[in-house]
Formats: sequence, structure tokens, C-alpha cells
Amino acid sequence: MLNSAMPLVTPLIAWPVLHQRPSRHILMGAPLSLIGVLWIIGKGDWAILRTLSFGPGELLVLAAVCSFAIYSILLRKKPAGLSANAFLGGMVLSTPIPMLPAWIWEEALGRSMPFGPMPVALILFIAVFPSLVATLFWNRCVAVFGPSVTGISFHLVAAYSTVLALIFLDEPIHAYHLWGIAFILVGVSVGLSENIGKRRSPAQLTPKTTALDAPQIDA
Repeated sequence: MLNSAMPLVTPLIAWPVLHQRPSRHILMGAPLSLIGVLWIIGKGDWAILRTLSFGPGELLVLAAVCSFAIYSILLRKKPAGLSANAFLGGMVLSTPIPMLPAWIWEEALGRSMPFGPMPVALILFIAVFPSLVATLFWNRCVAVFGPSVTGISFHLVAAYSTVLALIFLDEPIHAYHLWGIAFILVGVSVGLSENIGKRRSPAQLTPKTTALDAPQIDA
């Protein structure tokens, strides 16, 4: 649910930073898709949402969501001459620096990371797909469509999770899942509708739009 705040937070931050007012498509689509997410989380009962409690962990997740929204917005400020590969490489190399104190603290408390075939496989999967590949696609989408339009795709996570849980975990699908997915798809479609059918060639893109190039392999 906290991750679903991303499509709502991003336009609010983009307005003063990029001077981009949220379009009516975003203002209509984001709440619709959020209803679908909440409907799945609440299992079709709004009363369940009132029983949810918030603690320090939830506040950290909310801070992370806001940070990622700011990151997505500031992507439009990236120097145009900096390639996508160089930009992502800088992120990959610099990220361990702020994470190092937390890792040292965990080790000092005796919470060492387990090593074995499964933990290593999980770390490699996270490093390659959610981190590297997903970031390349995300950066490209932000460059072409903007942070507000790209941010609304966050609500699709709830729909994907439901379908993947059915396929890999044999979890049953209930009516509230279908209603929730329907609201998510409608909301995301409304949010993206202003961009549907607009085929833009590289020559038509503004300098801000081309600030994040498609992934290139340096010679």
C-alpha cells in the first residue's frame, strides 16, 4: 500500500521542481488504480484497511517511496551528454557507499548475511533484474514519458503479484482480485492515454526528453 503512494507523490513533487502540472489523465487515472490496489490489499473489505497499523518500518518504506519519486523527477535534470550506461554505472558504484554503515552495524549486531546457493542466487537475481535491467527500463520510460506518467505504472505491481502468486504459489484468485486488477488496468490506461498513439521519433524529442539515452554499448 505504501509503495502505491508513488504515483500520487511523484506529480506533487514534480510540480514545484519541474514546473509540470499533473495532467487530467494522471489526476483521474492514479486514484482509480489506487482503488484497485487498496481493494486487493483489503480483500474486498474496506474495514480491513482500518485495522492496519504503522510503525518505524512503515515510515522507512514511505521515506524510500518519496526518495524514489525524487530520483525519478531529478532524472530529467541529468546532463544530456552523459550516456545512460555511464549514468547507471555511477549509480552502481556509488550505492554501496551509503549502504556500508548499515551493513557494518548489522554485522556488529551479529546479523550476518547467510551465504549459500539460495542466498547467492537471490542476490544475483535482485542485482541483475530488479536493479540493473529494471532501472534501465525505468530511466528510459522517465526520459520519454516523464516521471508522473511512468510513476503510475507502480500500481501494476499489485496486479502482477496476484497473477504470479497464482502461477507459482497456487494461491486462489477471488472476485476482489479481479475487481482490483480491473480498476488498476483502467486507472493505468487512463493515466497513459495521453501518450497512447503518439509515436515519437528521436528527432522529435526535446533535449530534456533525450537526457536519458537508450542503453548503448560503448566501443
